[in-house]
Amino acid sequence: MSEFKGTPGPWGVVDLGDAHFVETNHRYAVSGGLCGRVAKVEGMGDEYLANARLIAAAPELLAACQAMIRRIDNVGDDQDLMAVRKQMKDAIAKATEAKS
Repeated sequence: MSEFKGTPGPWGVVDLGDAHFVETNHRYAVSGGLCGRVAKVEGMGDEYLANARLIAAAPELLAACQAMIRRIDNVGDDQDLMAVRKQMKDAIAKATEAKS
């Protein structure tokens, strides 16, 4: 599997009402300054906030999918499968803001 080369997670959402920023604690240089902003979703309402949450869940969703592929490739005991199931449920919950 290819290694992810983007900004490491975790990512979170900052809700400003008319814009939502996806940010990380990892700071990197941008135009001479430090920035932790990964994305900006402009617009008001639930749809825009939901989009920002889905973007913020991307690192966990990628990790969960990679873990599931490893699990399928190397069938182990059921405890492994339950751990991956929880990882995937947590990532989905972050994207949908549901409690897992």
